[in-house]
Amino acid sequence: MKGKSSVDERVQKSGVIKFDPDYCIGCQACFLVCPLCHKGVISCDLSRVIWISGSFESLTKGKPAFCDQCDYPECYYSCPVGAIYIDKATGARCIDPETCTGCKECIEACPFDPPRINFDSEREIAIKCDLCGGDPKCVKICPNNALSYIPKGER
Repeated sequence: MKGKSSVDERVQKSGVIKFDPDYCIGCQACFLVCPLCHKGVISCDLSRVIWISGSFESLTKGKPAFCDQCDYPECYYSCPVGAIYIDKATGARCIDPETCTGCKECIEACPFDPPRINFDSEREIAIKCDLCGGDPKCVKICPNNALSYIPKGER
């Protein structure tokens, strides 16, 4: 585990975004506001919110999927260059764009299907939810309150 230090850092709790499917109307506002706030553009490829498409056959709408900010984040441990760090304020598992080499090992290590880490093909780096510094814009924009933010220490 190159660059990974103490046990305390591994088990540090983080804030987390919770999704309630009973309130989701499938508008994708959360999915679209993410790249708008981070990069100033609306782009599916740059969203840190992963949209899982619904099924036309079963008439199910899609749903957002968020980084679970795992207590023992496989992405963090898999990064060979130490580009993933834990934000001290929010506990979010974040990616330093200056350090990331775009190897995609963090994406492969993510235990979720689909992975909760996206790839910015223009900059050739991995991107993931950073909880917007503790003020997630996706939660604020959700028109039906299907999303909630539970800060570090309250989960």
